[in-house]
Amino acid sequence: MKKDKVIIKPEMVSFRCSTELFERINRMSEKGEISRARLIENLCEMSIGSLEACEKVGLLQLSLLFRDMQKCLKEWSSDMKGEKQIPINNE
Repeated sequence: MKKDKVIIKPEMVSFRCSTELFERINRMSEKGEISRARLIENLCEMSIGSLEACEKVGLLQLSLLFRDMQKCLKEWSSDMKGEKQIPINNE
């Protein structure tokens, strides 16, 4: 029995980056003798794999929790800075 080949159509993705990042990507792709597109695809694939592994063990959720806590604490501290401080008397 002959198996049919599955053809996966690649999706086109574009993004903006700084000139500095573009130059770094260019330099590394030239050094590796691969196209920029292939380098970025490899980086994305590796990064997503790492994120998925972190998600499986709960590290992704924990890091998101810390991020949200940091945001809330920043807002709370800026609110507190705006309030008038009441001096404490040590009598």
